[in-house]
Amino acid sequence: MAAWEEGKRTWQPRELSMASEFIAEYFPGIPSLTRVHLGVPAPATQFEGLTPEEISLLRVYNRWADAIVLAPDRVIIVECKIRPRLGPLEGLELYGRLFKTDPQFATYRNRPIEKWFVYAVEDPILNMFARERGIKTVNYVPKWLPEYLRILQRRETRAPLTEI
Repeated sequence: MAAWEEGKRTWQPRELSMASEFIAEYFPGIPSLTRVHLGVPAPATQFEGLTPEEISLLRVYNRWADAIVLAPDRVIIVECKIRPRLGPLEGLELYGRLFKTDPQFATYRNRPIEKWFVYAVEDPILNMFARERGIKTVNYVPKWLPEYLRILQRRETRAPLTEI
């Protein structure tokens, strides 16, 4: 996955790659989607006369989950982060709510929803908060991660050193 130049960081959809690889490894053969836009497009409520296809096109403005696994007995919403940062836990909680209101997933609405926070670089505080919120945490290290971490500054390769 080396797609950067010496001395420069070229943007790559690394976390989307991480999500795809994680899903392929942990849920082979189970229907899944990556980069899933969730919820009902808000602009649809502001314009009359839009066709269902036009409303569907407005989904590109919705929030999106990294991955959704449509297992026979449950739905798993996955958020992947390479480096720890604030926000993914709140995102998972919001995605769970949006999933339940999204007409494209009406068939799955009654299945239990699990929220999984998948990370490559551990942040013990985020993991503690996730577990307190009922979010499963999974450490997943893609094969290309060490190469990527070499191009980062040292402070970017670990969690902040804060304690509670």
